[in-house]
Amino acid sequence: PSRELAPLIKTLYDHFFQRPPSQKEWHWGRDFFEQETQEVSFSEATANYIQALLMSNELLFLD
Repeated sequence: PSRELAPLIKTLYDHFFQRPPSQKEWHWGRDFFEQETQEVSFSEATANYIQALLMSNELLFLD
């Protein structure tokens, strides 16, 4: 499902951070989904990704 991933990840970064993901963030997201979707459904993986995304960037929200 990596064809679906690119727009999904881009949309989430636009929504939460008002910017596109960096190359590093994109690779992290892709690896995250590869790992997660071996164990759970794509929609569950998406929910887990959003949670991980917000936790990894929560410092941005402290301002």
